Amino acid sequence: MESTWRATMISFGVSERSSAILSQHDMSNRWPLRLRFRLWRSPARDMCHISGTQLRSLHMRVLSIVAAIVMLSSPLTARASCDTGAPPAYRDITYVKVEQFSLVGQQHPWYTYTAAYFTAGRRADVSLDAHRAVGITGSFVSTSPLDSFKNVVHVLKTARFFAMRLHPTSRLYLDGPEDSITATRCGVSTVLTTAPPSEEPNLDDAQGKAFFALLKDLRTAIFSRKWTAPPPHSSSGGSSP
Repeated sequence: MESTWRATMISFGVSERSSAILSQHDMSNRWPLRLRFRLWRSPARDMCHISGTQLRSLHMRVLSIVAAIVMLSSPLTARASCDTGAPPAYRDITYVKVEQFSLVGQQHPWYTYTAAYFTAGRRADVSLDAHRAVGITGSFVSTSPLDSFKNVVHVLKTARFFAMRLHPTSRLYLDGPEDSITATRCGVSTVLTTAPPSEEPNLDDAQGKAFFALLKDLRTAIFSRKWTAPPPHSSSGGSSP
């Protein structure tokens, strides 16, 4: 005759299911009853246990990766883009001047745009002298100088101004356009001009066409903004800081 008892044991707040099988043996056996326990945890509890371990391990790995990224990026963050050998950064531009002029080309734009940015006060002074073929004539200041400055810098960045070059050529341009773009960053002024003091640049190759395309985009950015007459105490134009 065999009887089976099933019981639930609770120990230290943890519930575990047990099976106890009691078998009846002959009376000559020293121990007439043999108790066998088979203990196990439920699959759901095992899964929770494993998931918690995996989450802790994943958490530690994420913390290690974040710490490594912070350590590696800290020197780069601390290094200013004006340091020697650092690549040009357009956010460091503090002065922009755009000039277009032609002695004989009556349809060629003639204007001077200057914008100076002051990092201390996070402000900009922007002025415009317009003479011909740009829709307005006179001396003006921008009604939103900081936006005007940022738009012009964005155009320079999009065109990769600091990477542009004008190739010299032996060809002479008689009374050609005298256009120039100046951008100052970290105390260094980069100038692209069609009228350099020495060799003539090639205005018909791909680089020359890219330069004139940039001038067109700059005109769009400059003259799409609102302009107003300068206050009596101020004067238009400007010089590089």
